[in-house]
Amino acid sequence: DDLEKVWQARLARFRTNAGLGDPLALTALAVCYHRGFGVGKSDPAQAAVHAKRALETKRPEGKFARGVTPVSYTHLTL
Repeated sequence: DDLEKVWQARLARFRTNAGLGDPLALTALAVCYHRGFGVGKSDPAQAAVHAKRALETKRPEGKFARGVTPVSYTHLTL
């Protein structure tokens, strides 16, 4: 449907920016995978990977990954 196509386009942009190390893009990917936006269905393991990468940037923006991912990911805090 149209909404899924919108999310797939956003996901492509997030992946591009995440590849450049952008912590907000990594956080956005975590949300997409957690919620299943643009990826078909929820994938908590993939969400955790991106949340961890966002936190590992050690940039202040990476801390947003703590607030938008499930509590079960809190062990990823650096």
